[in-house]
Formats: sequence, structure tokens, C-alpha cells
Amino acid sequence: NTTQLVTMLKSGEIRISGGEHLRRLKSAANLIRLDAKIFEAFWNNQHLIPNHWKDEVNGYGNNYIHFDGSQFQRPHGRRYVLLFYWTGAKWDWVCHWHGVDRNVQCPSAVLVV
Repeated sequence: NTTQLVTMLKSGEIRISGGEHLRRLKSAANLIRLDAKIFEAFWNNQHLIPNHWKDEVNGYGNNYIHFDGSQFQRPHGRRYVLLFYWTGAKWDWVCHWHGVDRNVQCPSAVLVV
């Protein structure tokens, strides 16, 4: 079992909706979506974050690494997920609206089984 970053993009796709991304993640039998507890463990122990998560993907820096195993819903109905990203000097984090499209810079942290 290893942690990986996956985009769920199919060949030729540049971006997909957040909803489609989540549907594809849920349907992948060999992927376990990392959740808020894993996010918190990484955040509190940043030396455990894999160094390659800082790397550029297809020439793009600042990957926004999503933890889609937990979703948070606001009273108005919008759903959010936690993510963190490398600023070039340190890790930072935000809550990301689930409705925003995902591209190659927006992978999900998963455990591959």
C-alpha cells in the first residue's frame, strides 16, 4: 500500500468538475481517499509529508493536494474539502469549494491498495 496523488483525468481531458472527480474517485476500487484525520496528522507532522508532493506536475508548481475522504457542508449547502499546498518555502492549507473544476494541479491524496 502506498500513498499517491491522482487527478482522475482521462486522456485528453484538461479539467473535470469537482463532482465528476469525486464520482471517479469513489468508483475506483483500488483507491482509498485520505481524509481530514490524515490531513491533520500530516499537518501536525510535516516531516512525514512525502517530498515529491512539492514537485511540479507537467510544469506546474503549487499542487493543491486535496483530502477528499472528508467533506464539510456549510449551512447554504456548499461542500468543501481540505487541501494543502507548498508555497515554495512552507506548507499552507485552505478549504476548497467542491464545485470548482479540477485540473492537473489539483490531485487527491489516496492510498493505493
